[in-house]
Amino acid sequence: MSRRALSWIDAGIILATAAVTGALYVSYARPGTPTLVVWSCGGNYHSLDAFSRRFERAHDCRVRYTAAPVQYLLEEVAFGGGKPDVLVGRAGPGWQALRKLGKLAEGPDFFAADPYVIITPAGNPAGITGLRDLGEPGVRVAFSPRAMRPKGKCPAHLMAMVASRFFPGLDERWENNAVVADDCGRGLPSAIMRGEADAAIVARSMLAYPGLDPDALEVVPIAVEHLDAMKVCRATIGQCVGVLSGAAQPELARRYRAEMLGEPGREVFEQFGYIHISSPEVHLYDAFLQVFTPTRSPPWQVHLADRLAEEGLVREAVRRYLKVIHTFGPNEFEALCRYRAGELLAAQGRPAAAAQQWRRLIRDYPRRGPNEWGSPVFALLSTGPDLDLQPDEEYVRLARQALRRLPPADRRRRGAAEEPVIAATRISAPRVIDGDPPKNGTRELALAEDLFSVGEYDYATRDYLKVLHLCYPSRHRPEASLRLGACAHLRGRPDLARRQWEWTVEQFPGTDAARRAAAALKLLGADEPRRAETRCPVAMPPWTPAYDTWAERGMSYGMALYEHDLPLFAFKEMMKLLHGVYRRHRFGPQARYRAGIAAWEAGHPGAGVLQWRICAHRHAESPWGERSRRAIEAVMRSPDLTEAQRAQVEAAAAGPLPAIPARDSPGCWQRCSLAQEFLIAGILDEGQAAMEFLKALTVTRASGGKYDDSVVPVAEEGLRRAL
Repeated sequence: MSRRALSWIDAGIILATAAVTGALYVSYARPGTPTLVVWSCGGNYHSLDAFSRRFERAHDCRVRYTAAPVQYLLEEVAFGGGKPDVLVGRAGPGWQALRKLGKLAEGPDFFAADPYVIITPAGNPAGITGLRDLGEPGVRVAFSPRAMRPKGKCPAHLMAMVASRFFPGLDERWENNAVVADDCGRGLPSAIMRGEADAAIVARSMLAYPGLDPDALEVVPIAVEHLDAMKVCRATIGQCVGVLSGAAQPELARRYRAEMLGEPGREVFEQFGYIHISSPEVHLYDAFLQVFTPTRSPPWQVHLADRLAEEGLVREAVRRYLKVIHTFGPNEFEALCRYRAGELLAAQGRPAAAAQQWRRLIRDYPRRGPNEWGSPVFALLSTGPDLDLQPDEEYVRLARQALRRLPPADRRRRGAAEEPVIAATRISAPRVIDGDPPKNGTRELALAEDLFSVGEYDYATRDYLKVLHLCYPSRHRPEASLRLGACAHLRGRPDLARRQWEWTVEQFPGTDAARRAAAALKLLGADEPRRAETRCPVAMPPWTPAYDTWAERGMSYGMALYEHDLPLFAFKEMMKLLHGVYRRHRFGPQARYRAGIAAWEAGHPGAGVLQWRICAHRHAESPWGERSRRAIEAVMRSPDLTEAQRAQVEAAAAGPLPAIPARDSPGCWQRCSLAQEFLIAGILDEGQAAMEFLKALTVTRASGGKYDDSVVPVAEEGLRRAL
C-alpha cells in the first residue's frame, strides 16, 4: 500500500476519533447548557448523585457535582477560592462562618436527619435492643476508631456521653467488646453482614450504600434521649443545604435547594436512608435541626494551664498542659503545651525532664493528617480566650534551641527510674487518637505515663487510679495497676508497692502486667517496712469498691487515693461528692465524715474536726452524724496529740459553724463552691483551692450557655484568698 493511501487511512482514523470524542462531549457537556456546581459532604455522595441526575433530566441542565469532607469544602468556600452554587452537608460550624462572612444567599436549610442506629445481622442473634446491650459480656462489636470524622469519633463520643449520663462504664465495656476495628466506617456494615460482629453503630444513610444486602442486616433504633446526650457530634445528624452568594446560576441553585426540601427530595433521600424534612418522623430529631458550633475545650484548658503557671502552681500547670494533649487531643495546641511543660520543668531545676518533653515535641510534631479542630472556622467563630498560637514548626524550632542551651549532661534521663525494679514495670504508653472516647482509660493511662516520665509520681498515681476506678472496666487496668506499684516505690512507699503488685498478680492472672508485677516483687526484697499507723486517732471505715453509679466510682476513687497515702486528694474527692460532681446520690453524710479523716491525715486536724462538726449538725439523724460526734469525743480525749494538734482541735471544736455553700450547678458554681470548702477548712495545700477557683473562671466557660457570669466576682475574691 502506498504512503499516500496510509496517510488517508491515518487521517480517517483521527477524524473518526475526533468525531466520536466530539459527540461524547456534546452529549455530556452539552455546550450552552447551564451548569450548576454542587459540593457536598462525602457521606451524601450516593444520594446527591442520584438527586443531581434526576435534577438534570427535569431541568435540562448539567450538575457538576463534587463530594469531599464537608469541613474542607466549607473552608474552601469561606477562606479559599471555591465558588460552588450549592453546598450540602452536616450541620457543623462552617455554616455560621459562611453566614458571618456574607457568603450565604439562602440557608442553611435542613433537608433531612440522618440519625445513628445500631445494625446487627439479620435476625439480631445477640438480642440487641439498645446502646446498653453493646457493653454486655459476649457481644461482639465492630467500630472504626481511626476513621475520619464523623465515622471515627462520633460513635465513641456518643457512647461516652451516654455512659456519663445513663450507664457508667458503658464506653469502656463497648471498647472491650470490639472485635472488628475497621480503618474506614464504610466497612462496618459489610463486617456485620459477614457475621464477624454482632453490632455496630452507623449513620442510618450508610445502609443504602451500594453492595449491601438489606435483607442481611437488621436495624435497631437508638433512643432519642441517648442521641441527645451528645455534645460535639450533634451536628452530624442534621443535614443542610445552602445557596452561595455570587452563585453563577442563582435561579438554578434556588430550584435545586427547593426540590431538595420538597417532594422530589423526599422521594430520593428516603431511598437512601435519610428522614426527610417533610416526614412526620423528623420531629423526633428537632433538637438536632440547628446549626451547631461547639464551644471548644482545648483553648480554655490551655488558658487554665497558663493561669496556673502565672500563679506559681507549677506542678498542676505541667499536669494541665499534658492533659490538654491526652484528654482533649488531638488538637492544635499540643506542640505549644509540650514546649511550655518543658519550660516549667526547666525553670524548676529539672533539666532532664524538660529535655524529655522537648525531644518528644521534636519527634512527634508537626502532626500528620487533617486537624478539623484546627480549622480557621473555629478561629473565626471563637468566643474563647485569646491565645498566641504559633505553627507547630515554631515550637519545634524553640525546642531545638532550648535543648542546645542545656549542658549535655543535663539532657540525659537518669536517676531512680533506671532501677531494675522500675525497669521491670515498663509498659508501652498508648497513643491517643481522635476516635478514643473522651476521658476514657486510654487517655488517662497516656496522661499518667507522661507524668511518670517527668518524675511526678504522686500526680501520676492520681491518673493511674482513675483508670482503675473512674474508667472501670478499662482494658488498661492491668497496666495501670502495675505502674501504680512503681509510683509507690518511687515515692518511698515500698509497702504500698508490694501491696499493689500483689493485687496485680491476683486480679490479672496470665497477663503481661501480672508477670511483670511478680518480677518486681522478687526485686523488691522481703524485708521492706510496712506503712506506719494512721496519724488520725479515728480509723477510716473500710470501703468496698463499687462502680454501678458515678457516685460509687467517685467514692471508690477517693478511697483509693487515701489508701495510696494521698489524703489531700482524697479530701478533694469527698468534696466533689458533696458538690454534685458525681451526680445525685446519698453519700453526703458519709463523704463529709470521711473528709474529716482525710483532712486530718493531710496535716489539718482542725479541718478534720470541723468536717465532723458539720456532719453532726447537718446530718444529726444519720449514722454518720453519730459517728462524727463520737470521732470528736475520741480526738478530744486522745493522749497522743501534739500541742499544736491539740490547739487546732480545740479551736475547731469551739468556734462557730461556718455557712456551707449550697450551689452546685451549673459547673462554674460547682467548682466555686468546691473551692470555698477548701477555704472554709483552711486547706490551701498544693494550690487545690486556687485551682478550683481558676476552673470556675476558665474551663467551665466551655459549657456555653450554662455559664453564669455572676460567679466571676465570687471566684476572683476566693482566688485572692487562696493564693
